[in-house]
Amino acid sequence: MPPQYNEKEGQKSINPTFISWQRQDQLLASWLLSSLSDTMLVLMVGLNTSREIWHTLEKNFASQSRAKFMQYKLQLQTLRKANMSMREYLSKIKACCDNLASAGHIVSEEDQILHILSGLGSEYDPVMVSITSKVDPFSVSDLQTILLSFESRLETSSGSIISNDGSQPSLNTMTTTPGRSFNPSNTRGRGFYQSFRGGRFNTRGGYRGRGGRFQRAKIECQLCHGNNHTVDKCWYRFDPNYNGPNTHNS
Repeated sequence: MPPQYNEKEGQKSINPTFISWQRQDQLLASWLLSSLSDTMLVLMVGLNTSREIWHTLEKNFASQSRAKFMQYKLQLQTLRKANMSMREYLSKIKACCDNLASAGHIVSEEDQILHILSGLGSEYDPVMVSITSKVDPFSVSDLQTILLSFESRLETSSGSIISNDGSQPSLNTMTTTPGRSFNPSNTRGRGFYQSFRGGRFNTRGGYRGRGGRFQRAKIECQLCHGNNHTVDKCWYRFDPNYNGPNTHNS
């Protein structure tokens, strides 16, 4: 801003340079104010020059950009795959990186790979070992292809063992010692029978009390369809060759 007055020989007069500057400054201030929303106009009350308006806008939006930058960076560092599909997880990682890039912080491919690997579960440890042990540089697109392929293999492996009712129970997929065949008599409960409040129940679904009276079962096993016991108490869950109720004769 030039001086408003000129002083010569004790006389004060208005500086024509100041008048020209003031006219231009007011035009700039009007242009800035006309481009603002009603919410931002409230912050401009009491500001007289275009410089004051511009600095206030810069300070306000710089603080918002800084807050968004910290938010995107924290989101990228804490993002985990959990129950998301691999494609959805990778899309969220890319969205965080794109948001950081728009805020002026470019995430390198190496950092993107580290963030992707850090959010995976222990089932992806083979992929992590393979990637981290490679000497040649690895691209994000290559990693995405490997992870999507590995996810498909995991889904195929988990779907290969199912029970006869179409579900995938985790309690029934127990393994036995190599070289030993399954023998129900070696388990608790003396063979196919187990003590049940003084009586016995078998895999056919019957329960015989102490008085010899047959009572109808109320609980059915999801594995062998026997009564009076659940899957975690079923002796067939230890048998890797068991495929249904008709495999063994009770």
